[in-house]
Amino acid sequence: MKKTMLSALLIFVALATFPLEAQTNTNLPAVKTITLVSPRDNTSLNRVPAQINFKWLPVEGVTQYSLLIQIKDGTKWKNHLTRRNLTGNTVTVTYDKTKDFRWLVGSMGAQGQVIKSLFWKVHYRGEVNTNDSTHRNM
Repeated sequence: MKKTMLSALLIFVALATFPLEAQTNTNLPAVKTITLVSPRDNTSLNRVPAQINFKWLPVEGVTQYSLLIQIKDGTKWKNHLTRRNLTGNTVTVTYDKTKDFRWLVGSMGAQGQVIKSLFWKVHYRGEVNTNDSTHRNM
């Protein structure tokens, strides 16, 4: 548990400080970004639980990605889920919180540079579906 939390913290710190490093170190290779595909930014989630298929465009030379999901807790964003070592450009997650969330995808490039997407937000607008045992898409 401690090792997992430390790994998540290190990834988060690396992703959070990337813009400062890119501005101060002129020896870094050209910055790449990860382009998110779905769920779209500012999408509404109508019910939970929901099977959400997260998808992004692959980046040349990248073999593993990490997905970070944060939930809105009052005015702050808190880490909810991290999926590391993803070898493709898609992952399905069951989301069951009645809260807004945001997500990003990050990775390390071949020369050790941090590559990440922007955060995209998904707004919770629905209700918990207690009568249906199947999970529905957004």
